[in-house]
Amino acid sequence: MSLVFVSLLAEPLHNAYRELCEKLAENGLDIRFEECPTWQEGLEMLEDGRAQVGAVCGLLYARLRAKGIPIDPVAIPVLKSRRYEDSGVYWSDLVVRADSEWETYEQLEGKTWLFNEVGSFSGYRTVLADLQRRGLSRTYFGDQIATGSHQQSLVRLLAGEGDFTALDSTVLDHLPLDQKEKLRLIGSVGPSLMPPIVAHRHQPEFREACRTLKDLPHLFKRLETVDEQTYAGIRSDWNRSLEVYQQPCRDEYFMVPEEVLEGRAFTSSTRAALDQDILSSLARGHENVLEADPSRILDNGTRFYDWTIDHRPHHIYLLSPDELRGQNFSVVGFLGELSHSVDLARLFSADADLVAQFHEYDGFISYSSRQLEDGNWANLAVFRDRKSKDLWADNCAHVRSITDIAPESYSHIRLHLADWPSLTEPLNFLVTRYLEYSDNGLWRGVRTH
Repeated sequence: MSLVFVSLLAEPLHNAYRELCEKLAENGLDIRFEECPTWQEGLEMLEDGRAQVGAVCGLLYARLRAKGIPIDPVAIPVLKSRRYEDSGVYWSDLVVRADSEWETYEQLEGKTWLFNEVGSFSGYRTVLADLQRRGLSRTYFGDQIATGSHQQSLVRLLAGEGDFTALDSTVLDHLPLDQKEKLRLIGSVGPSLMPPIVAHRHQPEFREACRTLKDLPHLFKRLETVDEQTYAGIRSDWNRSLEVYQQPCRDEYFMVPEEVLEGRAFTSSTRAALDQDILSSLARGHENVLEADPSRILDNGTRFYDWTIDHRPHHIYLLSPDELRGQNFSVVGFLGELSHSVDLARLFSADADLVAQFHEYDGFISYSSRQLEDGNWANLAVFRDRKSKDLWADNCAHVRSITDIAPESYSHIRLHLADWPSLTEPLNFLVTRYLEYSDNGLWRGVRTH
């Protein structure tokens, strides 16, 4: 089956990656470039595996990893232009109309900012990170208008609908001369690491083909190999961009450095290894379920198994027995430390509300829970695929338990996202999300595996 490549980048890089796929195909790799009507459709293909390889913004790569998508960076292009000084970097260029009275960054205070979209690194987040470095808030600029793309920001800027925009330097450098003459560069933020070529795991042929390819697209001087740690700087800028907001969204996790995670007992690698042992044990408990009679069958048809292990309760709710014999499940493991003031009656009532809704969600296969020796509980939810998992994550009762119940019930929470190839194979841990509740507010972090 052909590898599918999607580009989520603006021109001219979009076209350069189309050319890269053509050259890889000429050299014997079975690959095709997929033109998507919108970048959001390309993103969905990369998330669900319909596209196995692609080119994405460095921040989007980091956020996909934090979301639990099993992709890794393969390489970045070094561009031929002298501006890039034989290095795999680029800039966020702040531009105004050529006839504008503003000539410096400082003069942009209170002015209308046209940006492409909030998930963009060069078009939005790196500018917010720069505000944070300068000790300024997000309100330093005036109105902030999302346009949907670099090109639309440019069109609307030239139409007088805003005062400035931040363009990816690769976009600005390759604008037609008649457009470029209508703009003036007044500052640049960066440099930042170039957007990476990424691949889902287990794509060695693609990696090798990129490494050995000699005939590159005309924009590229060479391809440089990169890895997960290469993007620490972009994760740091993401954190900075969040700090200029009063209240980040619930899915925006701070990507803290490994040394910070190691400095906290509940986020340390030792604790993570113990959690993985516990959740793997819960997964192995499914092996006996298909051959055993349930303790009872609930009114909605769910099979309920009530066991005792080491004198502590262990429950399994099995919704789709036949699907449990399948492959490639998506798994979420939950562990936490109950607070001293927890209202157990309210917590168990919320848990019962969640359990009652499992059967309403297509793709929810099973839910296991086991009491641990310290009185806390470990939970493991098994889904048909990531799409099913994401659908459940938006369930109202689930959201309420996160926003209302959890802060009152736990001192901290660890959420482990994993893939599970099959019933007889081990879990493949992808990412861990951490939440700590204290008098100082909510602390959030993420570790990729």
